[in-house]
Amino acid sequence: MTQTEKVLRLKTDEAWMDFALDEARKAWRLSPPNPSVGAVIVKDGRLIGAGSTQQTGGPHAEIMALRDAAARGENVEAQPST
Repeated sequence: MTQTEKVLRLKTDEAWMDFALDEARKAWRLSPPNPSVGAVIVKDGRLIGAGSTQQTGGPHAEIMALRDAAARGENVEAQPST
């Protein structure tokens, strides 16, 4: 991987992290006393699922992101490594 590719990847990763933080902000009044968390699932450079923490006792952000991906018709099952 070239230095330019590394920089572009870093910027892309930072953009997806910003998106996850935006998801977390959606839950900041909903989640206490739990932390406000956001999750994104990215496949081949595109968003396939996103979610945020639910009320106490509810699903975590990761579960909500998986549910969102499934609702979009995306397959989120792990693929065997070759």
